[in-house]
Amino acid sequence: MNKMMKKDWLALLIIPVQMLVGGGLTHLVGTHNTTATGLIALGLQAISLVVIIYFYKGLFAKDWAIFKTKFWRNLGLSFLLMIGAHGVLSIVRIVFQLNKIVANTGDNGSSMTVNSANLLMAVAISLIPLSAPLIEEVIFRYVLFYKWRGHKASIYWGLFVLQGILFGLAHYNNFGGQILLTLPYMFVGMYFALIYHWRKNIWQNITTHLLFNSISFFAALLMLILNLLGIYKG
Repeated sequence: MNKMMKKDWLALLIIPVQMLVGGGLTHLVGTHNTTATGLIALGLQAISLVVIIYFYKGLFAKDWAIFKTKFWRNLGLSFLLMIGAHGVLSIVRIVFQLNKIVANTGDNGSSMTVNSANLLMAVAISLIPLSAPLIEEVIFRYVLFYKWRGHKASIYWGLFVLQGILFGLAHYNNFGGQILLTLPYMFVGMYFALIYHWRKNIWQNITTHLLFNSISFFAALLMLILNLLGIYKG
């Protein structure tokens, strides 16, 4: 096994290890200790991000040199593609009648006090979805899909489907363990793979995914600002 293959295999282990270690540590500290669980998640995400950047700095640099030559056009395209991703998410939820289930999972009965400290933690935790695109686009779209473009079409497009399924399952914990609710993200994963197949640039995917994930961060930041101004008290 050459050095590049070892790097890819190690990259593929990042998310399973994140889920296993995060789940184990969360169990130790208790799920109701939101500060501790948040710090665990942030720490694991930071480690994963450093590893991915170190492993694939060459890919990031090469594609960035191309992406930045027409930065605003490419960013505008990412914005349009982000709208498309939300469209895919909504359509799949409607087709499979998942909207009501999603709404129910949104209320977990948490009685966390709304104050500046807790909202600051919410902002910090919402940084995880902002950093996720660099990790997930490399693992799912590059390692598990695009790198195989020179192989047989059956392998390439088989991996297109596989990476979408695994991408959806990686969001398993987001929905209280309800696998059915990961189905829309499987389709979003395949949508992101089509973007990479078309644009052939990891930064087109990262920026599209980043915009797609940015809602949670800006919502948390807005609540913190309103709380500090005395407008939002929960």
